[in-house]
Amino acid sequence: MDHEKTIEFLLDQQAKMFAGIEELRAGIGEFREQQAEINRQQAEINLQQAQINVSLGRAMLGLTENMDKLTQRMDALAAAQTESAERLNALIVVVDGLVRRSQQ
Repeated sequence: MDHEKTIEFLLDQQAKMFAGIEELRAGIGEFREQQAEINRQQAEINLQQAQINVSLGRAMLGLTENMDKLTQRMDALAAAQTESAERLNALIVVVDGLVRRSQQ
């Protein structure tokens, strides 16, 4: 058996193994950098979503307040319309009475 060739083979295999380990380390480093970038982007998205939620909440509150005001105004309008109808009916009764008296 040739010891020199065996030792060369083992050293070559060891060098290849160390080279593979270095590639793995580099790949892990790149992976960690990419993961950190993804985490940064996710945090930015979360912040934007929170800002959107706050804006949407404010808009919904404003819409609710406006709807309440509109409901109050519609109720007031309905009441005024009912009062106007009652006054018109009373006026019709008075005018009808006057017309009937003048015809007699």
